[in-house]
Amino acid sequence: MLILRVPLHGDEHVSGEVMAPEHWWSGFWPPEWLPLLTLLLVAGLYLWGVSILRRRGDSWPIGRTLAFLGGGIGSLFVTMEGPLAQLDTVLLWTHMVQHMVMTMIAPIFIALGAPITLALRTLPSGGRGLLLSFLQSRFVKVITFPLVAGAIYVLNPWLLYFTNFYELTLTNPVVHYFNHVHFVMVGSIWIFALIGIDPMPRMGYPIRMLAVFVTLPFHAFLGVTVLNENTN
Repeated sequence: MLILRVPLHGDEHVSGEVMAPEHWWSGFWPPEWLPLLTLLLVAGLYLWGVSILRRRGDSWPIGRTLAFLGGGIGSLFVTMEGPLAQLDTVLLWTHMVQHMVMTMIAPIFIALGAPITLALRTLPSGGRGLLLSFLQSRFVKVITFPLVAGAIYVLNPWLLYFTNFYELTLTNPVVHYFNHVHFVMVGSIWIFALIGIDPMPRMGYPIRMLAVFVTLPFHAFLGVTVLNENTN
């Protein structure tokens, strides 16, 4: 089947119509190996931590495991593998769907999976002490302050789409994968500053709500600006 340009980004890469996978499942093979192995590694480490707790008789809520693996890792798998991954350097809408999931959806489920709490309960004393020191550092307190995290969250796509780095992500696979990791990290900083179970520095609800409402217009303006750039 054919997918028309709706709209294309980087017209020098593709012209005319774009060939999409005939069936939705056909885009999952051959896989994107680097993202796949990374996701399997992260999921394996999480399950390893859960198994450590279970072996010593401690409990871990199944809801957290389902949120982290099903919602977090699962949503990232769908965006980094299959049809979306095949077309993400061709069609603007697939690229945008990917980044919305990476920054707005997956981090929510990752936060609800409480990976930092799991690490604190399973790491040896030395590793636990280093992690606690990092969480209590001035650096973490600054970047997780809602208005700062919101500013990073807002500026990130502007710096990507209106600099030469964007074209580099379309042509260099390593930079392309790094950009995915970067978007997940930026989204996680923002979401972890707002919600979650993990022991993170968080301000009161009024500051968090203010940060959310302040960021909304900037994303809307970004969407309008990108569409205008691609239709001019």
